Amino acid sequence: PFPSSTNKATAEAEAAYTALVAEIDRRRTQGWAPLRAALDLLPFGRDNLREEALLGKAWALTMQDKQAEADQLLAELTGGASTGRAAQAAHLLRARKFIRDEQDQAAVAQLELLLDGEPLPPHKFEAAYLLGEVKRQQGHPAQAIEAYRLVTDDKKAFPKNLLAGAWLGQGQAHHAQAQFDEALAAFEKATRWPTTTRCPVYLIHTETTPM
Repeated sequence: PFPSSTNKATAEAEAAYTALVAEIDRRRTQGWAPLRAALDLLPFGRDNLREEALLGKAWALTMQDKQAEADQLLAELTGGASTGRAAQAAHLLRARKFIRDEQDQAAVAQLELLLDGEPLPPHKFEAAYLLGEVKRQQGHPAQAIEAYRLVTDDKKAFPKNLLAGAWLGQGQAHHAQAQFDEALAAFEKATRWPTTTRCPVYLIHTETTPM
C-alpha cells in the first residue's frame, strides 16, 4: 500500500521512488548481470518495474501539489506504447486531474482512450464509472448509462462501493430521461451494497481481489 498523504510521507515517497528509478537506470545502463537476471524473473519485467516506480513518484508529486512535475511523468507513462498496469493507472490519474480542473472533454478523451485499450478489470471499472459520472454531469444521460453498464453488467465488478456508485449514477441518469421504472430498479440495486453514497475512486489501485 502507498503511504499516507501527509506532506512528510509523500515527500519521503517521492525521494524513495526517485532513488529507485535512478538505481534501475544506472544498473541497467551498466549492464549489471545479477540485477538484470533478477529483474527478468519478476512477472512484470524490469521495464515495468521502472514504470511502477515512475507512477509512484507521480502519485507522490500529485499529493504534494507538484502537479507540473507529476504531469511530465504521467505524460511519459501514457504517451508510449505501454499498456501495462502502471500506464493504465497513469491514464486514470490524468483523468482525475482533468475532472478536478473541470476539463471535462479532456477527461472524457483520456477515459475513452483507456477503455479502448481493454484495460485490466480494476482500471476498466474505475474508468467506466468516471466516464459515466462526467457524461451524466454534462447532460448526456444515455451515454452515461452506457458507461455505467460496463460496471453494472459485469458480475465480477469490484470494489462494491464503486458498483453501488455506478448503480446510483445509472438510476439518476434514467430519472433524467423520465425512465422512472428503470431508475427505481437501479436505485434498489444500489441499496444492496454497503454504501450508496458517491463512492471514492482510487488514485492508484493496488492489487485487490473481487469480494
